[in-house]
Amino acid sequence: MTHRCVENCDAKLNPSGRVALQGMCTGASCHGNLIFKWTVLKDLNNSSNSSQWTEISEIQELISTRVSSKSLVTRPGVLTPDTRYKFILTAQRPGGYRGYSEYHVTSNSPPVGGVCNVSQTSGVALITEFTFTCDNWQDPDLQIPLQLQYEFIYFTDNLLNVAYKGVKTSLTTKLPAGEKKNNFTIDFRVRLTNMMGVSTEVRTPVQVRNTVPQQCPS
Repeated sequence: MTHRCVENCDAKLNPSGRVALQGMCTGASCHGNLIFKWTVLKDLNNSSNSSQWTEISEIQELISTRVSSKSLVTRPGVLTPDTRYKFILTAQRPGGYRGYSEYHVTSNSPPVGGVCNVSQTSGVALITEFTFTCDNWQDPDLQIPLQLQYEFIYFTDNLLNVAYKGVKTSLTTKLPAGEKKNNFTIDFRVRLTNMMGVSTEVRTPVQVRNTVPQQCPS
C-alpha cells in the first residue's frame, strides 16, 4: 500500500481548505476484492518528541468521501490549525493480511502575537472617526508580518460589512449607529489572514449613537 497527496500538499496544510489523498495498491497481492478503510488521528500533545495520538471517532463528519473508499477528501475548514495529523489507509482481502499506508502532516498556524486597538470606544454615527490599529502580528511559520492580510469588518442587522481589505494595518472610518437593543454597540472585528488562508479574528466593539447623549443637569 502507498498513497499520494492530490490537494493541499504543502509541508504545512491549510486547515481552511480541503485535503485530498489517493491510496494506491500495486503488485499481485492487490488483485481481487480489497476492503479499504481510512482512519484519522490527531496528536493531543502536538509534539514529535512526546506524541499522544488519538483517533477521531466521527471521521465521517470530517470527510466528503466514504471511509471505505480508496481516496479521502476532507471537508473545507474542519481541521484544527497548528495540529499534527496522521491519515492511515488500510487494505485487506477477506481472510488475508492487512496492508497500510500512513500520511503525516501538520496544519498551518494562524497569525499570533499581536494586538488590535481602537482610538475610542464610543462616538456619534457618521460623525466620529474611529481609528482601528493592529500591531506586532506575525505568521509563526513564516515570520513575515508583511504577508498578512487585514480585513476590517462590522455587522449591522446580522449583515457583514467590509470596511477595508488589504495589507494596511490600520483603518480610520465613520460608522452607522448601533442597534438600541444592543446598547448601540457595533460588532467590529479585524480578521487577519496569512498566505495559507488561515485566519485570526479580533473583536473591537464600539458604541455608536445617533446623537450625543444628553447629560442630566446637576
